[in-house]
Order: sequence, then C-alpha cells, then structure tokens
Amino acid sequence: MGQAQLSQALEEAKVAIQNALNDADILAALTAYGYDEARLQEGQTLYEEASALYQAQIDTYGKQFTSTEALEAERRAVYDEYALALQIARRLFKEDAGARQSLELDGRRVQTTGGQFAQMAVFYANLLKHPDWVDAMSRFGFDEARIQAELDRVRNLSTLNQRQEDAKGEAQRSTEQRDAKFAELREWMALFRAVAKHALADDPQKLESLGFGSVPEQID
Repeated sequence: MGQAQLSQALEEAKVAIQNALNDADILAALTAYGYDEARLQEGQTLYEEASALYQAQIDTYGKQFTSTEALEAERRAVYDEYALALQIARRLFKEDAGARQSLELDGRRVQTTGGQFAQMAVFYANLLKHPDWVDAMSRFGFDEARIQAELDRVRNLSTLNQRQEDAKGEAQRSTEQRDAKFAELREWMALFRAVAKHALADDPQKLESLGFGSVPEQID
C-alpha cells in the first residue's frame, strides 16, 4: 500500500473507533455483539500503534535519504580530487613500474563502492610511504599534508557508507514493522465493519457516522 492508502486506512480506523466509543447508542448496539468499550479500546490501541509506526517509518526513511545524499556528495568531492591526483601521478610515474604497481595507476578504476574506497586509500597511503613520490606530487599541490588529508577523507567515507547502510537497514525494518501492524489493523477493522453493519443495519445514519455506509456485508 502507498502512503496515501495507509493514511486513509488510519483515518478510517480513527473515525470508526472513536465515534463508536463516543456514541452511547452505537456502543450499546455493538456491545450486544461483543464490541464493548474494552474491545473497542483494543482497536484504538492497535490504531495508535499503527499510526506511530507509520510516522516512524516516514522519519526513518527521511534520515536514510539524508544519509545517502551526504555520502554521495562527499564521495563525488573526494573522487574528483582523487581523479586529478591520479592523472598527475600517471604522468609523473609513467616510467616507474614500482610506483605504477604500488599506486595502482594502470587499468580501469574499480566501480563498486567498497572497492573504490579501498583503491583510493591504497593510492594515498602508499604515496605517503615514499617521500620522493610525495616530493614529485607536491610540485602540483599534493604535498604530504594534502595527501594525508585526502586519505583521512577516504577513510571517513567508509564510516559514512557504514552509517548509510545502517540507516538503510533500519528503514527496511521500520517498513516491515509498519506493514505487519497495518495488517493487524486491517484484519481487526474488517471484522469490526462486518459486525457494525449488522448491528446497525436499521440505523443508516449511525453507520454513516462510523464511515461504513449502509450497504450490508455480502457473503461470498
């Protein structure tokens, strides 16, 4: 069910249950079929739980989207810096087989998220192990401090990525919890609706106040 349908289901349950509780005549008619105040309060509690999970799921997905946007913005910035450093290093060390191997200068770049982070980290970390390579890179703005700063940013990306994955998992769990509770609410409301339409069959206005109309339930 989409958000609009879920919102509608909540509103329908709220109207039906609260109006049944607040109307003495409706409550009396329903009590004869087992829907006394205590049982209606059970439905009210179910509605409140479903409503809370509905709101929580929206909030959780909002946090997940924010986490994803933050990760992607930082990833693009870090990768753009890495791409420039890589171009410089490829030209500086094109005749140095050891540097090409150690810095992973040859071939296409890894495309997976984790692999991309690892490849960038290897590049910066291995640069720092060789002062002569750092000296060469520093002539193009990539001195030791800048290389270390970029390495720190790459490592931070891994932290941001883990947070994003955690947020994604939490969002999925919140959806499962919401859907399970809505299934309970739909089941409760289906039986309540059937009983109410029978108990109030002679009073269409009361049925209308519950949002059920006056059409009797059909047996398949």
